[in-house]
Amino acid sequence: MIPAVGAHIYAGGFTIGVSKHFDVLAHLEHAAYGKEVVNLNFPNLPIYDGGPANWPTKWSRRPRFMYANPPCACWSNASHGRSYGWRDDPRLQVHKDVFAYAMALQPDVLAIESVPPSWVKGREYFDEVSAAAAIEGYSTTIAMHNSQWLGVAQKRSRIFFVYHRVAIDWEHPEFVAPKTVRQALKGIKIAKGGFDLTLHPALQKLASSTPPGGNFRRTFDALYPNPEITPRGTVRGRPAFLDIRAPWDEPAPVLVGGHMAHPDEPRYLAKEELAAICGYPKDYKWPPQNYGETSSWMSRGIMPPVGEWLAENVARAITKGRRLNSVDRKILDLRKAPGAYYEI
Repeated sequence: MIPAVGAHIYAGGFTIGVSKHFDVLAHLEHAAYGKEVVNLNFPNLPIYDGGPANWPTKWSRRPRFMYANPPCACWSNASHGRSYGWRDDPRLQVHKDVFAYAMALQPDVLAIESVPPSWVKGREYFDEVSAAAAIEGYSTTIAMHNSQWLGVAQKRSRIFFVYHRVAIDWEHPEFVAPKTVRQALKGIKIAKGGFDLTLHPALQKLASSTPPGGNFRRTFDALYPNPEITPRGTVRGRPAFLDIRAPWDEPAPVLVGGHMAHPDEPRYLAKEELAAICGYPKDYKWPPQNYGETSSWMSRGIMPPVGEWLAENVARAITKGRRLNSVDRKILDLRKAPGAYYEI
């Protein structure tokens, strides 16, 4: 198989998909976040953490594909209201390190995943990266996609910034009815003696009035039109806007660690259920950490079927080896049918 290397893979979801089409040689990390999960499931896979100073400078087999999922909080909407801009965010250096390492490695294809606001808030930065990649002979494809069209029971819009020296004939998804939560959870068994799945006390009071797919905050606002205001100006007992019930007969919204309740039972979804909604294999192993950390590992990674779709397209392109006659920049928009591919 074609050699590849991953960077910032955390709990290994990206590698599950990529390894269907590539021989993954190693993971490169700045910290050890999620390392214990990878060790359980890929025990022979080397992990080099500590940043570029500890990453290999020579490979016995040069990776032809480098795939990465560096922190995207620089541009995430969840970072709204902070006192500094994305240029001053220390996590931007992680992106720079990954790109610099790739340009020294010279793979046929580099793919970096990020959130949609990165193409708006961070457009200036990614224009700079595309220009630097062009000097090295790489074209850029901004692949916008939604996980629900790629086999995941989750509505999750993301972007792959793909820098490539070979022509990629992108295959569009079929855009058939997406997998539902009900379908994803069919046959899933919850291990005994796991985490305490009891809803937060504030949510327990709202559980019976919140339907599948419902938002607990909206239920609270409907039931308590004149709530108590705390001295800090907040509404006492009001749930976070992320606290939701998963729906039954459609994909779940974006998974955010520790905030998704069962569609109709008064409990949070178990780790086995969350993993199924993310597209992890049923036999994937998770360490006995607390519930919040386990769900965060899942939510911060690439959903395995999405990684497999990307890897299949890239592997086919590398195998064909059709070199580009010129460098360009294009957008591949697969957020809705039938998809579009055009120059910027």
